[in-house]
Amino acid sequence: MEDLSSYNPEGSTLRRAQMRMLEIAIEFDRICQRNNITYWLMSGTLLGARRHGGFIPWDDDFDVGVKRDDYQRLLDCLENELPDFLKLQTQKTDQGHPYFYAKIRDLNSLIMEDHCSHRNYKYNGLFIDVFPFESICLPKKSKLLFDSFYSKFRFEFKKGILWSGISSFFYHISLLILPLLRLVGKMVENRYSHAYGIGFFAPHKITTCFPVCKVKFEHYEFNAPNNIDQYLTDEYGNFMVIPPKEKRFIHSSKIELFN
Repeated sequence: MEDLSSYNPEGSTLRRAQMRMLEIAIEFDRICQRNNITYWLMSGTLLGARRHGGFIPWDDDFDVGVKRDDYQRLLDCLENELPDFLKLQTQKTDQGHPYFYAKIRDLNSLIMEDHCSHRNYKYNGLFIDVFPFESICLPKKSKLLFDSFYSKFRFEFKKGILWSGISSFFYHISLLILPLLRLVGKMVENRYSHAYGIGFFAPHKITTCFPVCKVKFEHYEFNAPNNIDQYLTDEYGNFMVIPPKEKRFIHSSKIELFN
């Protein structure tokens, strides 16, 4: 079996960054437990837990999901209860943040990502992503098209008044359609995925997600979907296969830790 430890050996910048993200995640878990909010590890973070017992060796992010019905209450709790070295990053707390999901940022570090180089973020430290999930009634292509217009702020960096006008028009149309889509989604409840506006589509059955269970990640236990293997199969297929070197992506171009 290939030795993957060369990606994040102890003491390396990446490994130290991973441990910093773990600290953020542990604080997040404690706040969720204290306020009876259900969350679960997802995407590459869940894959890392299942396949590696922690971080994927070359991974530099951490993802969690939460029910949309609990999302605003969670944000209120985070804003009031996070320790001083962490900050909640949303469109409310950081005008440079364009996304419809939140990040929890570390104030004692810096991470730069190529796809975000044009963003004027207020907070630029290491982070974990917090994604709201809800019942979805649109197929993949339709949802992603809907999301592209609903999340019009993502396209502010595109040049041209024409595109801005088109995007703004469809954004406001989407605001009228969204309540109906959510109502139908709650009635059907056959696919559970990223909430509208997030821009990702990873559908799961409700029974795959809930009730949540526990999974070991590094030296800590976090919440995980009820059926971890099915959840990962939905997203990755044969998830236990290690990808070839050319597909082992590190998102960041620069990481600094100040203490």
